[in-house]
Amino acid sequence: MERNKDFSHLHQEQDQQPSDGLEICLRTKLQNSSPLPSECCIYTVPGRLRLANATTYTPRVVSIGPLHHGEESLRAMEKYKMLYLKSFLERTKMSLKDYIELVRKREQKVRNQYAENFESTSSNKFVEMILVDTAFVIEVLCKNHSKELVEENDLIFNRPWKVKEVREDMMLLENQLPFFMLEDVLSLAKIRVSLGNNNEKLVSLSSEQISLIKLTVGICFPNYLHKARVKCEVGSSRNLFDIQFRNRVLVIPQLQIRSSTQSFFLNLLAFEQCRLRNCYISNYFFILDRLIDTTSDGQLLGQSGVIESKLSDNQEVVASINHLALGSFWRRKRFHFNELCDGLNAHYANPWNNWITTIIHNHFSSPLTIFVVTTAAAPFTRSLIQTVCSCGVQFK
Repeated sequence: MERNKDFSHLHQEQDQQPSDGLEICLRTKLQNSSPLPSECCIYTVPGRLRLANATTYTPRVVSIGPLHHGEESLRAMEKYKMLYLKSFLERTKMSLKDYIELVRKREQKVRNQYAENFESTSSNKFVEMILVDTAFVIEVLCKNHSKELVEENDLIFNRPWKVKEVREDMMLLENQLPFFMLEDVLSLAKIRVSLGNNNEKLVSLSSEQISLIKLTVGICFPNYLHKARVKCEVGSSRNLFDIQFRNRVLVIPQLQIRSSTQSFFLNLLAFEQCRLRNCYISNYFFILDRLIDTTSDGQLLGQSGVIESKLSDNQEVVASINHLALGSFWRRKRFHFNELCDGLNAHYANPWNNWITTIIHNHFSSPLTIFVVTTAAAPFTRSLIQTVCSCGVQFK
């Protein structure tokens, strides 16, 4: 009976209440809402990508920047950050106050670089975090470059597994600092690194950091292409997208696969889809997924030298590449590999290529079948030769 009670009087009371309070509340929300700053370039990973690869985008040992700062699993590294800040200050001979003032002047600009709003983080807390993390990143890059900077009691670089995890965490999309902040602190520090100007120093040091994770680029070659009489050759180009198809030959750069390769590229995919209109990395893995599907594909590529893997087996290689394709997509109008696909499709559609390959695949796929077919064809071949010879004698 209670469920049938009439609540219409409550609606009448609400309708009679003035709307001034609601209007004020909405106006306040409208005033506080604003689009992302134009300077924004550090994003959180889109939900659809995180759903399939949550651990891939989450740092394991160290937070860089505000997006993961303070997480319980990363707090142990905070004491190492402080030790690196101390080492940074002693080595640069600059006062802590100078660095604090520099970061404070850049605070709002730094905040504008992030897609998330950190209004609840006080100015002092934010400046401290950015300064500590900036010094930490610079110290890691410099120690990568100059091993003499690594002290005997260094608890990161003297533990190979720890420095590996730190390097990989520093590659994550959500674990980044604005590049200009690194430049400004490096400039104030006047660190002597023989790599040109400050921008060139950071680019060179960062490149060394990436190379230590052993990442290069390439593409894979499938058996369906093999059935269409397409050959595979390793290209000399270091360009990720420099895949050429000419004269039945697919020329592709070598791909070195390591345990960190998947995480690195998934974070690149996430950044690209947040920031750029032309999704070249996404296009790359879309085509890659179409070119490799089975363990025999991975084996073929390994034998040809196109893939050089440190994973346990070909099945793991194929699974890694197919997993990367989960976050990719393509649009025909902006697809980077349109010309390549058109050339491959035209070649595959040629009936002569399919006919010859079908004969080879069905009748010459193993030494035994080659022997049987050759033996069966021998009498016919001898008869044909005798006929031709006898015709030649008659004509004479």
